[in-house]
Amino acid sequence: MTRGPAAAALWAVAARTHGAICLAHDPFRGDQPGVDLNFAAGHVRTAQADTLVDRVELWLASEEHSQNLLTSLANEPEAEDHAVLVFDHQTEPEYWSATEGGTAFCPTREIQLPDEIDVLWLIIGPIACRYSATDGWRTVRMPGAVP
Repeated sequence: MTRGPAAAALWAVAARTHGAICLAHDPFRGDQPGVDLNFAAGHVRTAQADTLVDRVELWLASEEHSQNLLTSLANEPEAEDHAVLVFDHQTEPEYWSATEGGTAFCPTREIQLPDEIDVLWLIIGPIACRYSATDGWRTVRMPGAVP
Protein backbone atom coordinates (compact mmCIF):
# COMPACT_ATOMS: atom_id res chain seq x y z
CA MET A 1 0.00 0.00 0.00
CA THR A 2 1.38 3.39 -1.00
CA ARG A 3 1.78 5.87 1.81
CA GLY A 4 3.02 9.41 2.09
CA PRO A 5 2.33 12.58 0.12
CA ALA A 6 1.56 10.78 -3.16
CA ALA A 7 -1.11 8.61 -1.53
CA ALA A 8 -2.58 11.62 0.27
CA ALA A 9 -2.77 13.50 -3.03
CA LEU A 10 -4.55 10.58 -4.73
CA TRP A 11 -7.09 10.37 -1.90
CA ALA A 12 -7.67 14.13 -2.09
CA VAL A 13 -8.32 13.94 -5.84
CA ALA A 14 -10.65 10.95 -5.36
CA ALA A 15 -12.60 12.82 -2.67
CA ARG A 16 -13.01 15.90 -4.88
CA THR A 17 -14.12 13.82 -7.89
CA HIS A 18 -16.73 11.79 -6.01
CA GLY A 19 -14.79 8.53 -6.01
CA ALA A 20 -13.02 8.66 -9.36
CA ILE A 21 -10.26 6.15 -9.85
CA CYS A 22 -6.94 7.93 -9.36
CA LEU A 23 -3.63 6.47 -10.49
CA ALA A 24 -0.09 7.77 -10.15
CA HIS A 25 3.01 6.81 -12.10
CA ASP A 26 6.61 7.80 -12.32
CA PRO A 27 7.03 10.54 -14.93
CA PHE A 28 8.07 9.54 -18.43
CA ARG A 29 10.91 11.37 -20.13
CA GLY A 30 9.60 14.75 -21.23
CA ASP A 31 6.51 14.70 -18.94
CA GLN A 32 5.50 18.06 -17.53
CA PRO A 33 4.09 18.38 -14.01
CA GLY A 34 0.30 18.18 -13.89
CA VAL A 35 -2.74 15.99 -13.83
CA ASP A 36 -4.15 14.07 -16.79
CA LEU A 37 -7.90 13.45 -16.80
CA ASN A 38 -9.62 10.66 -18.68
CA PHE A 39 -13.40 10.52 -18.65
CA ALA A 40 -15.14 7.21 -19.08
CA ALA A 41 -18.23 5.46 -17.83
CA GLY A 42 -19.15 1.85 -17.47
CA HIS A 43 -20.55 -0.88 -15.36
CA VAL A 44 -18.95 -3.67 -13.42
CA ARG A 45 -19.69 -7.26 -14.37
CA THR A 46 -21.31 -8.99 -11.41
CA ALA A 47 -22.33 -12.37 -12.91
CA GLN A 48 -25.72 -11.78 -11.29
CA ALA A 49 -28.77 -11.79 -13.57
CA ASP A 50 -30.62 -9.45 -11.19
CA THR A 51 -28.04 -6.74 -11.98
CA LEU A 52 -29.50 -6.69 -15.48
CA VAL A 53 -32.98 -6.27 -13.97
CA ASP A 54 -31.76 -3.18 -12.10
CA ARG A 55 -30.45 -1.62 -15.32
CA VAL A 56 -33.63 -2.45 -17.24
CA GLU A 57 -35.79 -0.86 -14.54
CA LEU A 58 -33.72 2.33 -14.77
CA TRP A 59 -34.10 2.33 -18.54
CA LEU A 60 -37.87 1.76 -18.38
CA ALA A 61 -38.25 4.56 -15.82
CA SER A 62 -36.46 7.01 -18.13
CA GLU A 63 -38.93 8.78 -20.40
CA GLU A 64 -36.05 9.86 -22.62
CA HIS A 65 -35.05 6.27 -23.40
CA SER A 66 -38.22 4.18 -23.18
CA GLN A 67 -40.92 6.55 -24.42
CA ASN A 68 -40.84 5.37 -28.04
CA LEU A 69 -41.25 1.73 -26.98
CA LEU A 70 -44.09 2.48 -24.56
CA THR A 71 -45.89 4.72 -27.04
CA SER A 72 -45.69 2.00 -29.71
CA LEU A 73 -47.13 -0.62 -27.38
CA ALA A 74 -49.93 1.70 -26.22
CA ASN A 75 -51.19 1.81 -29.83
CA GLU A 76 -52.54 -1.74 -29.48
CA PRO A 77 -54.64 -1.66 -26.30
CA GLU A 78 -56.37 -5.04 -26.84
CA ALA A 79 -53.23 -7.06 -27.62
CA GLU A 80 -50.82 -8.84 -25.28
CA ASP A 81 -47.87 -6.46 -25.54
CA HIS A 82 -44.39 -7.96 -25.68
CA ALA A 83 -41.38 -5.66 -25.31
CA VAL A 84 -38.01 -6.95 -26.53
CA LEU A 85 -34.70 -5.45 -25.41
CA VAL A 86 -31.54 -6.69 -27.11
CA PHE A 87 -28.16 -6.33 -25.39
CA ASP A 88 -24.77 -6.47 -27.06
CA HIS A 89 -21.37 -7.47 -25.78
CA GLN A 90 -19.90 -3.97 -26.12
CA THR A 91 -22.34 -2.19 -23.83
CA GLU A 92 -23.63 -4.79 -21.37
CA PRO A 93 -21.12 -6.45 -19.02
CA GLU A 94 -23.60 -9.18 -18.05
CA TYR A 95 -23.63 -10.31 -21.70
CA TRP A 96 -20.60 -12.48 -20.94
CA SER A 97 -22.18 -13.82 -17.75
CA ALA A 98 -25.24 -14.84 -19.77
CA THR A 99 -23.10 -16.41 -22.47
CA GLU A 100 -21.13 -18.43 -19.91
CA GLY A 101 -24.11 -19.32 -17.72
CA GLY A 102 -26.57 -20.26 -20.44
CA THR A 103 -30.09 -20.92 -19.20
CA ALA A 104 -28.82 -20.86 -15.60
CA PHE A 105 -28.48 -17.08 -16.07
CA CYS A 106 -32.03 -16.30 -14.96
CA PRO A 107 -33.15 -13.28 -12.96
CA THR A 108 -35.06 -13.95 -9.76
CA ARG A 109 -36.22 -10.48 -8.76
CA GLU A 110 -39.64 -9.27 -9.86
CA ILE A 111 -39.64 -6.27 -12.14
CA GLN A 112 -42.30 -3.58 -12.12
CA LEU A 113 -43.45 -3.34 -15.71
CA PRO A 114 -45.12 -0.22 -17.06
CA ASP A 115 -48.81 -0.68 -17.90
CA GLU A 116 -47.96 -0.83 -21.61
CA ILE A 117 -45.86 -4.02 -21.24
CA ASP A 118 -47.38 -7.43 -20.52
CA VAL A 119 -44.32 -9.55 -21.31
CA LEU A 120 -40.69 -8.41 -21.29
CA TRP A 121 -37.98 -10.24 -23.25
CA LEU A 122 -34.26 -9.62 -22.70
CA ILE A 123 -32.12 -11.02 -25.51
CA ILE A 124 -28.54 -11.48 -24.33
CA GLY A 125 -26.34 -13.34 -26.76
CA PRO A 126 -27.38 -17.00 -26.89
CA ILE A 127 -30.18 -16.70 -24.34
CA ALA A 128 -33.51 -14.95 -23.88
CA CYS A 129 -34.94 -14.08 -20.47
CA ARG A 130 -38.75 -13.75 -20.42
CA TYR A 131 -40.74 -12.03 -17.67
CA SER A 132 -44.44 -11.65 -17.04
CA ALA A 133 -46.18 -10.73 -13.80
CA THR A 134 -48.12 -14.02 -13.81
CA ASP A 135 -45.26 -16.39 -14.75
CA GLY A 136 -42.19 -14.60 -13.38
CA TRP A 137 -38.81 -15.14 -15.04
CA ARG A 138 -37.69 -18.00 -17.25
CA THR A 139 -34.66 -18.28 -19.49
CA VAL A 140 -34.46 -20.17 -22.79
CA ARG A 141 -31.72 -20.73 -25.30
CA MET A 142 -32.13 -18.72 -28.51
CA PRO A 143 -32.92 -20.85 -31.58
CA GLY A 144 -29.73 -21.61 -33.45
CA ALA A 145 -27.49 -20.60 -30.54
CA VAL A 146 -24.32 -22.63 -30.16
CA PRO A 147 -24.33 -24.54 -26.84
